[in-house]
Amino acid sequence: MWTQKKLERLGRLWQKRLRIQDWDIKYELVSTQWVMDAQWATAQVDAKEDKRYAHIKIVEPSVVQNPFVPYDFEMALVHELLHVVLWKLHTTGNTAEEVAIHQLSQALVEGYNE
Repeated sequence: MWTQKKLERLGRLWQKRLRIQDWDIKYELVSTQWVMDAQWATAQVDAKEDKRYAHIKIVEPSVVQNPFVPYDFEMALVHELLHVVLWKLHTTGNTAEEVAIHQLSQALVEGYNE
């Protein structure tokens, strides 16, 4: 079971791994999914690069209802943290950026968990 404390601990670990400890990141465990870009979202980040601040919302795994795609909580978190790493490259609705971040998230989580 995921808790706010566990999310924050995992978030700090990944901040260190990704070398973004200088960012002030607020982690929020939420109990509701929302629609983003015409699909159900499980995580979201809002970053202020000039202030080195980000707010990451991530949905509790028990809430996610998608029988077609297994929900990997850690990968969703790393995915949002990679948006912070690559924030300067960010453009709204950039599909290539999303695909690259998804692939990097998957590779990193699998690599650290082997």
